[in-house]
This record gives sequence, structure tokens and C-alpha cells, in this order.
Amino acid sequence: MQFLPVNQNLLLQLQIRGYNILASAQGIDHENPSYYPIQVSDVWDYLVRLDYTSGIGEPALIVIEDALRNIKEQHFDGAVFVDFEVD
Repeated sequence: MQFLPVNQNLLLQLQIRGYNILASAQGIDHENPSYYPIQVSDVWDYLVRLDYTSGIGEPALIVIEDALRNIKEQHFDGAVFVDFEVD
């Protein structure tokens, strides 16, 4: 298990393994969030049901498919906790 920086290759590897969201216990304003990958059956439903009352405010989230399509590599911040080797 290791923390790896968020990048397009890692997002592709996560998507291949069925993950569709990176979630963080840290708020959206955190400069270098730590993410963990999750798989949800309906991304939109998951996002709508998020509870922002936990005290950290809006959580840092990355929708993997959206990030791969719309975010340039240099704009990724943070690291992802993974339990596999990245190709």
C-alpha cells in the first residue's frame, strides 16, 4: 500500500479496476489532499447525496471520468492511497 501522486496514468489504472471517484476526508480548500478510491453504482446520485455537515465543509472529490476528459495533468494535486502496483 502506498500514496501515489494524482496523474492521468493513475486515474486510468483506477478506472480499469472499476473505481469512479476519488474521495478525501479533507476539505476542498486543502492544498494537497489525500484521496482514497471508491466505486459507486451511480456517480450523480452519490454526489447529490453527499452530506456537507461533517465539519470539514465540502469534501475534496475527483470524478475520475470527468478528470480524464477535462483536466490537464499539471492541474492535479494530491495523492491517492492505493493497494496495487501501477503499470
